[in-house]
Amino acid sequence: DLEKLNPCPDPTRFFGTADGALCPLHGSWRLQFTTAADASFSANSTRGSATTQQFVDAVKGRITNQIDFTSEKAALRQLRVIIAA
Repeated sequence: DLEKLNPCPDPTRFFGTADGALCPLHGSWRLQFTTAADASFSANSTRGSATTQQFVDAVKGRITNQIDFTSEKAALRQLRVIIAA
């Protein structure tokens, strides 16, 4: 069971509180792998290649998903989606 191998049993502890900086998720994260179509960007696609990352502000209880399009021909350079959690 994968859950038993998790080194962090309560990853949302302190999320959205004054002590949010102590939350294990607090900080910036780079997406390493996904199969989600809205977060997968191939250099061969019409969108061009892109990198994705996430910023977790556990003090404010806010998550920002960021996509940076790296192609010189991209019509859009960056997209940010802010989620109040």
